[in-house]
Amino acid sequence: TSIALVPALLTATDRAARRSPSRQALWWLVVALVGTGLVLSGSVAGIAAAAAALLIWLSSPLVRASARIAVLATVVCALAVVVAAGTRVSSPIQRVTEVTSPSSGANNGSGEDRISVAREAWPRIKSDPIVGTGLDNNDSYVTIISHDYSVPYQIHGLPLAAWYETGLFGLVGLVGLLGVLAVLAWRGVGAARDEDDALVGWALLAALIAAVGEAMTQPLAFQQYGWITGVVILAWLHQLRPAEVPDTAPA
Repeated sequence: TSIALVPALLTATDRAARRSPSRQALWWLVVALVGTGLVLSGSVAGIAAAAAALLIWLSSPLVRASARIAVLATVVCALAVVVAAGTRVSSPIQRVTEVTSPSSGANNGSGEDRISVAREAWPRIKSDPIVGTGLDNNDSYVTIISHDYSVPYQIHGLPLAAWYETGLFGLVGLVGLLGVLAVLAWRGVGAARDEDDALVGWALLAALIAAVGEAMTQPLAFQQYGWITGVVILAWLHQLRPAEVPDTAPA
């Protein structure tokens, strides 16, 4: 949802959608569902990633006033759903408090668990930084004390998880690939033929930022959604290239 939010907003506010009221209503429904699902998920990292993506997109002077109003409306609607749900769901503020709560026996927050995971994973990385443990399920866990129990816990976060599981080469490769995709998206914005193409570029760049934000907090097994953004960026850049005219002149 954090990766899809800005592309959904772009599609709901583009010219094609505005020419068809029924199509625009459908896309506004999609935006509402994505935004509401994001808040109701209770994912602190997801909400933070979506906020970063929105800031990137709104920093473009090409974003229309209607789109900026749409962002505000989406946030208000999502918060209204949380208020209407009452105690049945955790509010974003409550989730932040839960995640960042200090360790206190059975009530430690997941942030404390992440710190414990890093402490357990680092000795293995330090002992052999070149070769990782592998990508099988059993190789992506360490054992920590959480809620007064000894439990297996997946390595979270792109830098740590990639280094632990794939070694130094895997870490450098993944970070380098994300950097290349970001550079390509930025170059594509500058090479856009018109305002609509440039807005697509900004939306894809924002979605990539959200994907990177998610990757910094999730296990490697949960990061496949971000690579969809990379595939779309490459397809978009291919579409921007001028069509090649075959040489039909006589020799």
